[in-house]
Amino acid sequence: MDQFYAAVEQRDNPELRGLPVAVGHDAERGVVATASYEARKFGVHSAQSIQVAKRLCRELVIVPPRFSVYKEVSHQIRDIMSDYTARTSRSLKNRINFLLMFTSINTTSFRVTHYLYCSYPPARLCRFACKELLRVY
Repeated sequence: MDQFYAAVEQRDNPELRGLPVAVGHDAERGVVATASYEARKFGVHSAQSIQVAKRLCRELVIVPPRFSVYKEVSHQIRDIMSDYTARTSRSLKNRINFLLMFTSINTTSFRVTHYLYCSYPPARLCRFACKELLRVY
């Protein structure tokens, strides 16, 4: 989820796929909200000045944030993960308490109890949900 905003932008605009993308305001005092893995290879990262990011990566594509879209997609991911863990729980005949807490739109923390009885690790569930929704492989 560390490049969530950038992944949503690449999903919605296929021309951005494979390019170094930073989400943020392209202004003198703008800050990178998140950067794609392609941009991270150049040293671009979250909470970095846009000006510094542009110096590190001359090909950087800066996309303005669309927080309402990220919020909608994050809720869709939560629903997929909840549904998936519910199906897993039924098949194992063991209740898995699954709690998603959105501490911010870009950061998700979750807790899975009775993990030893679940054949799917939490990270795998998260990857599945993101790939299912974002179609970024």
